Amino acid sequence: MYRRTVIKPEPAALGFKKARYQKEFKSNLMKISNGPINPELTTEYFQWLGHKIKVENANYSYWILAKVLFMKEFFWIVPNDDNRAADGIRLRERFAMNIGGAESHDILEGPCRVLEMLVALAERFEDQLAGLTGPDHTARRFWEMMRNCGLKLYSDQWFFKNLGDDDDFPTGQAGMLVEQKINRVLERTYKPNGEGGLFPLKNTCKNQKRVEIWYQMNSYIHENYNIMDAEM
Repeated sequence: MYRRTVIKPEPAALGFKKARYQKEFKSNLMKISNGPINPELTTEYFQWLGHKIKVENANYSYWILAKVLFMKEFFWIVPNDDNRAADGIRLRERFAMNIGGAESHDILEGPCRVLEMLVALAERFEDQLAGLTGPDHTARRFWEMMRNCGLKLYSDQWFFKNLGDDDDFPTGQAGMLVEQKINRVLERTYKPNGEGGLFPLKNTCKNQKRVEIWYQMNSYIHENYNIMDAEM
């Protein structure tokens, strides 16, 4: 006997979520309009950073996370971590050279943003592994750090599912959740072995709260990738 398949209509709320995702995330969340001299150029730079770390794939996107990290200024409390800020700011210069006809201050002014620092750090991370892992895996290094500090969980889809339609993306509750964990990294309130930070260690005699990011990274590489010649 032929049985008719009844397709239930999509709940209005779910349909609204999908529509809002398509319209708001793909347009508003990929734009930077607060503060920069040239919002269009800053938006293009933000998307360039996003593509470097593969912020979007077939299953998930992370534009909310990326935008919160981009809007937050990077600060440091351990000497020499200013080198990580300098690396991040240099990304503006590279982008300006790539597009031509622009200066770094046309793209973004002021201190390094957290997203810039993390992208530049992922590149340094990958540089230390050059020749070991094959083709460039800068994006993989970025998401490894995000997993370590507990931020990889927060995809756009996670925010929608858990916060609903009332959250003021990306500055509402979503932004607060991200900021709590990124502040733990910046303020170094993670555990002495680095757990909760970018580079947790299984075996260490040093309090990682007092170790600059560069040496944290190299200790993490030694422990997890069996490389003995990383630049220390």
